[in-house]
Amino acid sequence: MHSEIYNVYCDESRHDDQTSDFMVIGSIWCPRKHKDDWVYRLKKYRDEFNTWGEWKWKNVSPSRLPLYKQLVSDFVKDKSLRFRAIVVNRNQLDYGKFHAGDEELGFYKFYYLLLEKWVEADCEYYMLLDFKQNRDRKRVPVLKAVLQNAVKSKKAVIKTLEPLVSKQVLPVQIVDVLIGAIGYQYNDIQTSAAKLELCAYLASLMGYPNLKISTSWRERKFNVFRFEPRT
Repeated sequence: MHSEIYNVYCDESRHDDQTSDFMVIGSIWCPRKHKDDWVYRLKKYRDEFNTWGEWKWKNVSPSRLPLYKQLVSDFVKDKSLRFRAIVVNRNQLDYGKFHAGDEELGFYKFYYLLLEKWVEADCEYYMLLDFKQNRDRKRVPVLKAVLQNAVKSKKAVIKTLEPLVSKQVLPVQIVDVLIGAIGYQYNDIQTSAAKLELCAYLASLMGYPNLKISTSWRERKFNVFRFEPRT
C-alpha cells in the first residue's frame, strides 16, 4: 500500500526557441485523490470566464488577464498543489562534452533532474508530459526506466510516464502558464504589459520581488532550480 499517489503534470517552455537564452521545464505535483476537485474548479473558471480555447502563456492578454490571475491565485491558495521547475541557460550547455552531441538526450536529462529529487519514499506516481515530437521514439520509455531505477531504493513506483496532448488536460495548461511566466522574466522580455502584470502578481503572491529566482531546494510550494553546468 503506497502512502500517497500523485499525478505529475509536466511541460516545457522555450526549449527550441533560438532567440531565448533560458529554457524552463516545469511540473505540478497533485495528490491523485485531490485531482478531481482541482479540475472541477478549473472547469468552473472556464465557464465563468467563457473561455474555451487552450490556456497558454502566449495567450495572456489584457482582456484575459483577470482569468489568468484567477488561475495562478487558485494554484497558490491550494495547499495540495506543488510546483517545481528547472531553468537552464542554453548558452552554457556543452552537448558535445556531456550529452554525446545529442541535444534531445540532454533535454531528457534535464527532465530527469526535474523529477527525481521530488520522488518520495513509498509513493506511486503517474507522470504526464506534454507531447513532444522526438527523433528517438524511445526517449520517454528510457526516461521512465532510468527514473524508476533511481528511486527503487525508496520503494517508490513510477506507474506511468507518458506523453499527452495539453489541449485535453487542464492541469498541464496551468504548468504552461507558470513556466511561461518564469521564462518571460529570465529572458528579460518586456513586450506585453499584461504578461508583466501577471508575472508581478504571481511573484507577489509567492512573496518574491520577481520570478527571476532560484529557490532553496527545501522550498515545497514554488520550487525553481537554476541549473549550473559542471565546468
